[in-house]
Parts: sequence; C-alpha cells; structure tokens
Amino acid sequence: AGMIAQTVTYPLDVVRRRMQVQDMAGPGGGQPISGAGRGGPGSGGGLFIRNTWQGLRLIYAQMGVRRGLYAGLSLNYLKVVPATAIGFAVYDTAKEFLDHKTSI
Repeated sequence: AGMIAQTVTYPLDVVRRRMQVQDMAGPGGGQPISGAGRGGPGSGGGLFIRNTWQGLRLIYAQMGVRRGLYAGLSLNYLKVVPATAIGFAVYDTAKEFLDHKTSI
C-alpha cells in the first residue's frame, strides 16, 4: 500500500521540491526552468514554476516521465518501504495493547 501511494504521489513531491529550491535560491540564484513564468519570489526576474500543474507540465515537457517526474523513485522506495512497515507494526502493536487494556 505504501509503495503504491508513493508511486502515485511522487510527481507531486518532485514539483514541490523544485518550487522550494527555487524559492530558497534568493534573488538571481537557483536553476530556473525554461518556459516557466517570469519574475516572482526568489527568482531575481528569472523563470520560475508558479503552481503545481504548471510544474508538472514543464517537467514532463522538458525531461519526460521517467527522467523528470519519476527520477529517484527507486531510491525513495528504500526509504518508504521500511517506514511503512514500521508504521503498520506500531499501529498493530498499539491496537493490540489498547484492546488488551480495555478488556481488563
């Protein structure tokens, strides 16, 4: 379940990270994406992603699905699978513990 959810939402995470990096770059800094809107926060008059849908379109158009929207997904699975397993284990343990406490 965790892998499926991560696979579906990963492109949105890629766009979010791109938008954060462009905002942190400050005036004149960062690596703008060509074709994005001009001006805006932290762009110093350069190009930047204005919203999620525009970011998805730009990344898809410039780098495609595999190299752009899903770049790094396999490495992310190494993080997500154990985290999801731990989450399920803690949930089951807590549920068992609380069920045991309420039956006494």
